[in-house]
Formats: sequence, C-alpha cells, structure tokens
Amino acid sequence: MSRLFKPPAYRRRLIRGKPVAYLQIRDALTGRRRDYWLGPYGSPESRQVYARLVAEWESHHRHLPPQLEPADTGITVDEMIDRHWDAVGTGYGTSEQYSIRSAADVLSELYGHTPAAAFGPLALRAVQAAMVAGRPGDPTANPPIPARKPWRRKVVNSQLVRVRAIFRWAESFELVPVGTCHGLSTVPALRAGRTTAAESKPVRPVPEADVLSVLPLLSDQVADMVRLMLLTGMRPGEVCAMTRAALDATDPAVWVYRPAHHKTAHHGHTRQVFLGSQARAIIEKYLPARAPDAPLFSPTEAEVARRKLAHQNRKTPLSCGNRPGTNRVPQPRRKPGNEYDTSTIGRAIRRAIDQYNAKAKAEKRPVIGYWHPHQLRHLYATEIRRQFGLEAAQIMLGHSSAIVTDAVYAERDERASRQIAEKIG
Repeated sequence: MSRLFKPPAYRRRLIRGKPVAYLQIRDALTGRRRDYWLGPYGSPESRQVYARLVAEWESHHRHLPPQLEPADTGITVDEMIDRHWDAVGTGYGTSEQYSIRSAADVLSELYGHTPAAAFGPLALRAVQAAMVAGRPGDPTANPPIPARKPWRRKVVNSQLVRVRAIFRWAESFELVPVGTCHGLSTVPALRAGRTTAAESKPVRPVPEADVLSVLPLLSDQVADMVRLMLLTGMRPGEVCAMTRAALDATDPAVWVYRPAHHKTAHHGHTRQVFLGSQARAIIEKYLPARAPDAPLFSPTEAEVARRKLAHQNRKTPLSCGNRPGTNRVPQPRRKPGNEYDTSTIGRAIRRAIDQYNAKAKAEKRPVIGYWHPHQLRHLYATEIRRQFGLEAAQIMLGHSSAIVTDAVYAERDERASRQIAEKIG
C-alpha cells in the first residue's frame, strides 16, 4: 500500500538573528536536493512562494523547479486580477462571479506577487495541478489558511478557461506582453482517464415523489419557491430575485417574468419565464404586500411567521418559562436578510430531508436521497421534452441552442427504446 504524499516542509532558519523561511526539495530522478529561500518566516509572501514552488515541483513530475528570478517590472498577478474584476467582474451573474473568484483565488495563492508578464505555460500547469490536488490548510498560520477540496476534472478545465480569460483581457490592454495568451493556450485540458482528477457525476432529475415528500417540512415561502421551480423550470437565483416590477401581466392567462439579471445576460440574451395558472396562484399571495422592486420572497417575513407559529404551538404556560421576546439576543451574529439566495434554499431542503429521513428510519420506511434546487430544473426539462419535444424544452428553459438542452438538461425518454427492444426481441 502506497504512503500518502506529504509535501516538503515549510522550514525556518535564523540568519543574522532574523527568522527566514526556506524550502528543501529533492529531485525524484537524480536525488539532488536544493534549498529555496522564501522570504521572512511566516509572511504571506513566503507562504505564497512556498505553495507555488511545491505546485511547480509536482507539475514537473517532482523535478527541481528553476531558481527564483528577481522581480520584474510591471504589474503583479494580484494587481491584474483586481483590475480585471473592477472592469468586467460585476457584469456576470452570481454563479459566474463565484467561479471567477474561485479560479482567481488559486492563481493569486501561487503567483499573486509574481509579475504578470512572467506568467507562462509552466506556471499555468502548476495552477492546474494545484486545482487537482486541493489544499490541506493550516490553522496555525497567521492568518489561518483554509483547506480547499480537490476539484473535479471538468471543473478544473472550466476554471483554466477563466484564468486564460483574465490574461486575455490584460493582453488587450497591454498589461502583459502580446502573445501571452497564445502561450497559455498550449496547456491542454485534462482528459478523462489520463488524470488523477475525479470525474463529475451527471446531474439527474430529482424524483418528483422525493420533492413532494419534503414540501410539508419546508417553511411556507421556501415550499412556494420549490413549487415555482417545479412548475416553471426557473433557476434558483431567478426565483430568489423575482419582483413585482419584473412581472408582465398583459395577458391575464399567462404572465411573463423577465429577470433583470440572469445567467446569460452578459451575452445580450433576454430571459422570459412563462407563468401559468398554478404559478400565478402562488405569486398572487405575495403581491399585495410587496413594493415593486422588493423581492417577493422575504426571509425576514418568513422568520416572523415561524416565530408566530412556534408561539401558537407552545405547550408551556405563559406563566412559566420564557415569555415572548424575553430571550432575544440584542445583537445577533446572523440576521435574516431581505432576499433569499440559492445556498439558503439548499440548506433548507437538506434540513427537511434530514428531518424526513429521521422519521422514516424510526418508522422503518425507505429514506430518500439528498437533492439540490437545480435538479428541479432538470426534472422540468425532462418532463417538457417527454410531453412536447426537444424544441419546446429549449424555449421554456430559455436556451439559445437545443444542443445545451439535449446534452445537459433534458433526459431522454427511454420508454420508446425499451418498447422497440421488447418487440424485436
């Protein structure tokens, strides 16, 4: 059985009375050892150089990386990342912003203080290897270094595209030499079966029975949001941001919801969600009490309703125990916000599934698997494709191409294939 890989130690040595960090690396082929001086011991710069050298050593098949070169002129990678974010970062949707920040964090962790002009294909390979390997974390560091799980192959490939996009933007403003992006494009994407990175599991539609099982255990507002996603195929972020001003009720039979911000807005695409009678019935409950630009679903309002229901179900007499409002924390660390986000819905669903499974185990009934809100969109797409065809699923999901609908969202109906196989034997 092979031993777990342990990276070379981050070491300390006194030079003229001052603690200096260094790293000793051994070449896997020749056995030769070399010391690399990293800077003042414990400094963020020295830890960054340490992480960079270990990543380069790993990406070079544990051969000695070249000696550190003196700093060049020009902006650093961190400065380039900040300029790129200020210029174009906020123009993307929420999920894309998160992905860009995650890719930039790994890039900054290894090469933040490196001149952007010195970043080349070997450096990008080191970033790629760091994404695959993850990071164990160091709680004793100052500040503490959080752990990062290894990323899956498709995630690493998409994140490298985002890193190249940052340098392409910088090259267009002559912040890095012309030709930098061409050099970075020579680093190939990870291929299935030829990398240690794990494969992503395909997102499958959640069984409708599992959704109906947990609906009674969700709060009224979260349950209504889940029903809306089930009826319309909206993304979780779209239902969270729904406002009265974004609703078009010109046609009383079918309303149209046009989100102000959505996943493909930066491509110039318009998103339209068509709301039938069942979806309208859910929305109409919240319209009278909402300002035009206020989100329809409010966590603050849901918390008030939860407290009111808990008071109604109180078993302890008011003369005993805590009276309403007496055990409130004056300044709580977490307060309910004015708008839900996708992570909030996901946590609520997970708690409801835990609650359902705990009761099912006690009653010796089958438990259900965990599912996340985006699987509702897959369920909607599969059902629309089965009843109305691929083109209808493309239109209702708001895709510009049926290729995305066919490849990602709408599961193929296998019943016809099974019937043919049964007939021909």
